[in-house]
Amino acid sequence: MQMITVSRVDNIYEAFADIAQVPDGTLVCTYRESMCHSPRPWSRVIVRRSVDRGLTWGPRQVVVERTREQSAAGEGRFNCSRITACADGSLLLIVDLLLKDTFEEYLEPGVCMNLLFRSRDSGATWERPEETGITEGIVPSIKELSNGDLIVGVTEQDKGANGVRDYSETQTAYVSSDRGRSWEGPF
Repeated sequence: MQMITVSRVDNIYEAFADIAQVPDGTLVCTYRESMCHSPRPWSRVIVRRSVDRGLTWGPRQVVVERTREQSAAGEGRFNCSRITACADGSLLLIVDLLLKDTFEEYLEPGVCMNLLFRSRDSGATWERPEETGITEGIVPSIKELSNGDLIVGVTEQDKGANGVRDYSETQTAYVSSDRGRSWEGPF
């Protein structure tokens, strides 16, 4: 097996990578940058592209970020990005924007926003984010189904009888039959 480094910056925490291939063969990798496992004190969603089957990777491109000042002002932190290639050649990137500060707060309703970004040029540019309305789940995943519908999976966290000590996690899914403009769920 050949190992190829997509990115390595020793003073930045690069995490949660995902990859998709568009019809022209371009590979697009997304991941999150921050200073630690938690997206603190700032966070960036990055993409890098490869046009040679992953042998070399182009420069990092910031899709969206929250600065230290924005995070401190309560504007949230970007957590985990995922990407998928669609049959029409477009790319969809979803990321959860964490709106709360402590783990205890993540057991309450409305903990985040899951934002959808679109690229129609193999990841060279990205459109402004679209709110999905999915606010109960973190760490999203996204796929296009064979009929063209989109499905998003998230992890929902709920308080137990003893609060944080016995919280539970549930995997739920949302489906869109109109290319992500509206979503049904959770299922």
